[in-house]
Amino acid sequence: MTTLPTSAKLPTAFWTYWAGITLTALAYSVVSIALPFLVLATHPAQPEQAVGSVVLVGSLPLFLGPLLGAVADRVAPRNILLVAPLLRALLVAGVGALALRGGVPLPVLLGLAFFNGLLSTLSFTAGGTLLPGWWPPNS
Repeated sequence: MTTLPTSAKLPTAFWTYWAGITLTALAYSVVSIALPFLVLATHPAQPEQAVGSVVLVGSLPLFLGPLLGAVADRVAPRNILLVAPLLRALLVAGVGALALRGGVPLPVLLGLAFFNGLLSTLSFTAGGTLLPGWWPPNS
């Protein structure tokens, strides 16, 4: 009789990794969705051009995966997975504070979009290097 592995056999580190990657994906999605609305609220003169620019600049780092993989190979993945969300939180908090004070220049929003995509891509790339270490190789 064939049995399926239960979740109890998976290491605790896997569940921590899974929760972290899930929260990283959720944070990336929330910022990616909220940012165009912030652009619409703060730049009503040319909304199509501003929103299109922010979405484009936020998508560009997704193509930098191979380059970010080289960075992830040279830095401990756990350090990347700890620092990247903290940097993103600081960036979002800073832009949020600017938005509450009255306005956010478009270059700042473009920078947030770019670094949100960059930090997410770096996190996913670094996180992928951790998975093979949790299971023994097939013999």
